[in-house]
Amino acid sequence: MNAPMTKAEVIATGNVVALTSLLRVEFEMNKSSIPVSLKNCKGWLAWRITEINPATGKFSKIPFYPRSRQKRHGQQGSPTDMANLGTWDDAWMAFKTDKSIAGVGFALLPLFDIVALDVDGCIENGELRSDVKDLTAGTYCEISPSGKGIRAFWQGTANDGKNHEKKFELFHSIGFVTVTGNQVENFYSQCSMEDIQLLDSKLKAELEHFSRSSSKRGKPSKPELLKKAAENDPRLQAIIDAGLYERDMGGGKHSICCPFEHLHSDFGRNEGDGDTVYFQPHTNGYAEGSIYCLHTHGNDQSKYWAQIGYDINAEGFECLSSEEWPLLQPLPENLPPVPKFDLSLLPVSLRPYVEDIAERMQISADIPAIGLITALSAVIGRRVQIKPKAYDDWTVVPNLWGVVVAPPGYMKSPALSEVMRPLHRLESEAYKDYELKHAAWVVEKQSIEIKNNAIKYRLKKDPNADIEPYLLIPDEPIPTRYCVNNFSHEALGEILIGNPNGVLAYSDELYGLLKMSEKPGNEGLHDFLLSAWNGDGPFTFDRIGRGLNRRIEHVCVSILGGIQPGRLMEYITAANRGSRGDSGLIQRFQLLVWPDPSEEWRLVDRKPNDEAYEKVGRIFERLVGRELLDDLSYNYKICRIPDVRRFGPEAQDAFYAWLEQLERLLRGNNLPPVMASHLSKYRSLVPSLALIFALADDVRGAIPVCYVEQAIRWVAYLRAHAERAFSTGTHSDTPHAHALLAKIKDGAVIDGFKPADVYLKGWSLLNSEGVTKAVDLLCELGYLLRVEKRHKECGRPSITYRINPRVKN
Repeated sequence: MNAPMTKAEVIATGNVVALTSLLRVEFEMNKSSIPVSLKNCKGWLAWRITEINPATGKFSKIPFYPRSRQKRHGQQGSPTDMANLGTWDDAWMAFKTDKSIAGVGFALLPLFDIVALDVDGCIENGELRSDVKDLTAGTYCEISPSGKGIRAFWQGTANDGKNHEKKFELFHSIGFVTVTGNQVENFYSQCSMEDIQLLDSKLKAELEHFSRSSSKRGKPSKPELLKKAAENDPRLQAIIDAGLYERDMGGGKHSICCPFEHLHSDFGRNEGDGDTVYFQPHTNGYAEGSIYCLHTHGNDQSKYWAQIGYDINAEGFECLSSEEWPLLQPLPENLPPVPKFDLSLLPVSLRPYVEDIAERMQISADIPAIGLITALSAVIGRRVQIKPKAYDDWTVVPNLWGVVVAPPGYMKSPALSEVMRPLHRLESEAYKDYELKHAAWVVEKQSIEIKNNAIKYRLKKDPNADIEPYLLIPDEPIPTRYCVNNFSHEALGEILIGNPNGVLAYSDELYGLLKMSEKPGNEGLHDFLLSAWNGDGPFTFDRIGRGLNRRIEHVCVSILGGIQPGRLMEYITAANRGSRGDSGLIQRFQLLVWPDPSEEWRLVDRKPNDEAYEKVGRIFERLVGRELLDDLSYNYKICRIPDVRRFGPEAQDAFYAWLEQLERLLRGNNLPPVMASHLSKYRSLVPSLALIFALADDVRGAIPVCYVEQAIRWVAYLRAHAERAFSTGTHSDTPHAHALLAKIKDGAVIDGFKPADVYLKGWSLLNSEGVTKAVDLLCELGYLLRVEKRHKECGRPSITYRINPRVKN
């Protein structure tokens, strides 16, 4: 068996994935060593490795915010930066859930009063250099990710500084350092202090002395070599002309100044950012050199050149006059139209509450309507079911999945949170009841244990004693649950064992749940959700610590949440391609709405309709069997045998007529597969909606025809929204083209752009694949012109896109 590779060997291979995995293992073993005083600061980041230089043994560490997973950007210490920095728990959670993360880091800001020393290359042959050991002996010190340097921390203040020659760097008010918790490397170098100590004035002076650069600039370039390089690269010459050139770094790299230095994560250091920003002429056939500025604007080359007045769009091709550009052809409509929501679609008992929310928030009423119906389906759960056919035993559990598609800022989350209030009130009351029962159970359990111990004691003294039998300890009370948020399928399964009527899984952003269920290794969650959709199937899972073969007789989980349009398009496109998104999950969201943003807005500032809210609250209480007793306490009717309903005669005829039309549509082979799969789920949707509406209005017995007709109108409304959603997968280039055109009109994308200039921004719908679709369609319709440029007739062409001047006219 081959011995595992050492860290140095992994670095030598340049394998980013292997090094990331190795560092993750190290961090998980050592994280407990990180001082609590550091963990208590809200200054945590996570970081990834983007490239390794095997020659130097160094690797890039790109910091990003642990909650949003966006690269750290903007001015450090700004309100935006402070809001995005995470707690230790945020950083740890990001590390646990994202395998591409190599470790965590800490942002140095004045308010923390933390000083950090970073010394590279001070560990050789397992020994820490003596001068570094003397400086760091009195405080917490750890070994850097490379295994060749250290980080040390103190409480206090100091001037930031960097000494390139001695490889000392001191942080206090700017920058970030990786934090490993590793105090042992290769079983030789050891750092013993476990906590951060105060920085005294003497040591502070020493640290600042060692971290002060002896020469700000490095070796000056030889004039003849620099002149020759500039002759071959007009961009380098432009940097020289702008007075931003610093020095030759060797290896074809040139250290330069950046006009956006105030945005850098190391802005404010006395010694500047030196080799943080550099220019490198291309040598592989490209004509253009590139700016490397990893802390801020990344590969957005246009921003730098525009700031120094250099026109990159004039390189390699002539300007075109307006007359030479073609006329613009109309861009196809972005989305199919959908009807406006009509409140008459709702039963009378629910209308005032939904109307109140929609009016106060100035949003489409279908958003709270979808949330309310899904929440009702969850509280009904398996308590009441329906047999849609007159004689057949086909039974439908009214378990529904609802999703609202809307861009950020469209109030979908506040609206859904509002309609969840009745459910949360039930959960709160149920938990209070559980606490009382659990406290009584603890007292009873302790009493029984005392009695049983007395029996044991008597038997020990006299095995033939006449004693009472041992008392059995009653089962521990199980909390009644109606709603869950973050969960694994094993944890959700344990909840369902104690709550057989089902629960609602609520997620503010459903895309995360969808993608998580598709990840390799999460097949259990995916299968569990598929089983939970119809509310009537069994599921068995094995959970360590709770015993094998944990069986749920009837898995019933409703799902509710929101999703952004771009995320939904991405997922549906994957489903149409037959990749991981083609799992059938998204098609099971029968209550899917994608309303148009309202063009009208008016100020509404009034008290909520408390009467409507209380009425809906009483409906929820009635449906879960909650009764107010004479002593003002509550009793819950236990539903062990479901109440099964059927349609009345007229309702049965109406349902059969509608079902026949649906079946003919599904068998006509005229629908895209993903749409056909979705509409097939409407077979159970109409009975479910009719039952929910009837129960909301407190109808007893058979379901009247008016509720079936109301449900049929609902599915016609929902079908239009489904066609809008699933069309984004069959005509997938149009939304991307609209998204890119909007950025062009806003000035965020400029003439002469490259695809990377767009997709590296991380904009919705404009990842690498989305940009390719967008530019192909926009070129076809005359909005863009594709230009291929080659350097000296060799090498791979550089692709840029010119923008038709008519776009902004």
